[in-house]
Amino acid sequence: DCAGSSLLHRLFSTWALRCTGFSRRKVTYIPPPPPDDEESIFAHYQTGINFDKYDTILVEVSGHDPPPAILTFEEANLCQILNKNIAKAGYTKLTPVQKYSIPIILGGRDLMACAQTGSGKTAAFLLPILAHMMRDGITASHSKELQEPECIIVAPTRELISQIYSEARKFSFGTCVRAVVTYGGTPLRHSIRQIVQGCNILCATPGRLMDIIGKEKTHSTGRQMKSMKSFFFFSPGRKPLCDIIRIVKFLSLESDLRAIYFPFSHTTLLHHCCSLKGLLKICSF
Repeated sequence: DCAGSSLLHRLFSTWALRCTGFSRRKVTYIPPPPPDDEESIFAHYQTGINFDKYDTILVEVSGHDPPPAILTFEEANLCQILNKNIAKAGYTKLTPVQKYSIPIILGGRDLMACAQTGSGKTAAFLLPILAHMMRDGITASHSKELQEPECIIVAPTRELISQIYSEARKFSFGTCVRAVVTYGGTPLRHSIRQIVQGCNILCATPGRLMDIIGKEKTHSTGRQMKSMKSFFFFSPGRKPLCDIIRIVKFLSLESDLRAIYFPFSHTTLLHHCCSLKGLLKICSF
């Protein structure tokens, strides 16, 4: 009968959703807040990596008059608190990607860099952007009570963006800079609340960032994104580049936004200075 058919249809629909991995259940999981004590923040740092082997890696640099590489952290002229955090995090020697990327980003240049896993790419961009913030001051603090995002870091997976967020907390420890991480699988309202409470560096997965941007017309958090000064994107392949097109188009190409792009590679180390418009062109191939 009709009632039986309707019930069967609902049961089949529920079964199909479960089989395909979809669920109508409301997302309620809220991750616990990370520890704020110094011991916990610096509990995990790199050990057992022989960075002397990296000195033999061939490095190619292209672009118009790129700045020369640095050989030590001292040559970067970072502030005292950043140098302290670098030491606490277990960093003693620059890797090739850091030697070239740090001065390029400190010089306000766009950058495309490719380096193998474990070569220190995260520190290569986090240190100079934090140096900019510490040197120039947080823009939002001059005129607004709440700190708004000035830097977006995008990575394709929850695991990777969480690792980057952990590094950001290490290097920004003891400063006025606050990093926030957001990804799918958690309530969007919770993510927005974390940003509204104060955020200078936003670490996000592409999907969740697009969710926040989609709130531009209904929430100030989306509108704040258009004041970005720095944009970093990690990609393990070509597919996630499709996500970046919409994000870059939203963040005005006419602004003074700095674009830093790190495609993953296990064999190649390549640096290439590029404009934000060039980055968008890359996304379109």
